[in-house]
Amino acid sequence: MDLTALRAQFRDLSLLESNFFSDTQLDRALNAGLREFAAQTEILESTNTQDVTSGTYQYTLPSDFQRLLAVYHNSIPIMEISQQDLDAQQYDWKSESGTPQWFFIDTGISQIALYPNPSTSVTSGLVVEYQSAGNTLTNAGDVPTVPLDTHMALVYYACWVGHMRDSE
Repeated sequence: MDLTALRAQFRDLSLLESNFFSDTQLDRALNAGLREFAAQTEILESTNTQDVTSGTYQYTLPSDFQRLLAVYHNSIPIMEISQQDLDAQQYDWKSESGTPQWFFIDTGISQIALYPNPSTSVTSGLVVEYQSAGNTLTNAGDVPTVPLDTHMALVYYACWVGHMRDSE
């Protein structure tokens, strides 16, 4: 079902006044349902591959990133470490260079940081396997990235949001 069909299903099922939710509000509820469904079912796994640049330790996470599964540098798995542990162990860890063996996720800026700082550039050298939050439905023809037989779950979620809002 595309976004137009999801909206129509909501309006048929919700028993709410037809103008209770604007399309923008309804889209927001459907997208929240998609993110929640993806998180609860862990149904959407994805892979992001980026070139590694010598001297660059931070790389942007995909916009649909929800939860990390694995990270590889030059096809070798690397381990997670916290930035606090790096700060405690290495005075100036950002300037240390070599072959990355650890990483941490900085969710505040949606980036992954490698340690030590890569000393060589590697084409497609950073691979991040992750749980995706799914796509964002904005245009009438957009189709959720979850399987077709689960699309009604998004409608039911939006109905629940609408009825919770109506009861306030």
